[in-house]
This record gives sequence, C-alpha cells and structure tokens, in this order.
Amino acid sequence: MASKKIFLPLVLGALLALFIGLTIFGDNGLLHLAGMNQEIHRIENNIRKLETENEQLKRIVLLLQRDNRYQEFMCRQELGMVRKDEKIFVFK
Repeated sequence: MASKKIFLPLVLGALLALFIGLTIFGDNGLLHLAGMNQEIHRIENNIRKLETENEQLKRIVLLLQRDNRYQEFMCRQELGMVRKDEKIFVFK
C-alpha cells in the first residue's frame, strides 16, 4: 500500500514535468512562439521599408515621365551624358 502512495505522485509529477517541458520547449511551445513573433516583427519592419522605397521609386518614375529637367539631370548624373556643345574635363 505504501508503494502505491509513492508511485501515484511520482507518475503525476513525471506527467506534469513532461507537459510543462512540451509546453515550453516543444515544436509549438512558448520558445518557438517567441521566435516566430520576433520573425513576424522583422518581416513587418522589412515590409514597411520596402513600401517606403516603393513610394520613392514611384515618385522618380513620375518625374522621369513628366519633368524634362529631371530627365536631363538623371541622364547626366547616372549615365554621364553631355550635350553636343559641352566639353568634359577630367581632373586627377
């Protein structure tokens, strides 16, 4: 009878320990959930950065479509283009 009194609490304690271990460390446990939440925040921040960059690129596209001075500026800046009557001097 004494062994049954000791056995039952040990079994219940072992089951409780297993349940707590799986809740914290299991594949869908609290540690996994915390890591997934961090990943969600990282991805959301990346989305916000990309949306901002996308808006900036849309503005540049509109300027390139509508503003001749901006087109000329970009051709000079990005492509190194010059007018026919201009001379280029390169200093070292």
